[in-house]
Amino acid sequence: MATMPFIHQGQLYLQKDHIDAIKSEAEEVRAKYQVVATVLLRESNLSSGRAAKSLDLSTRQFNRILSRFKAKGIAGLRHGSRRPLSSPKKPPEWAEDLVVKVR
Repeated sequence: MATMPFIHQGQLYLQKDHIDAIKSEAEEVRAKYQVVATVLLRESNLSSGRAAKSLDLSTRQFNRILSRFKAKGIAGLRHGSRRPLSSPKKPPEWAEDLVVKVR
């Protein structure tokens, strides 16, 4: 991400619109953003391993966060739901309808 960084009130931002967007986020998201922004700047000497340590994460977790940020932006830094899209143990709809009729 070759971009000109912005520094606003001592904080590093990759894009000008991130300054306002990050204000309403949780502290955890703001901390992740600062570390991710530092890593993405080519001039920084911060490795993924050291960045992960600063957030108390494994390198693998940090690399996942970095990938999500590149794909989704600030939304990729938020804690995502781990809820499955479907339940493998859920009975078929016809069986549920039958139970409702019997009751």
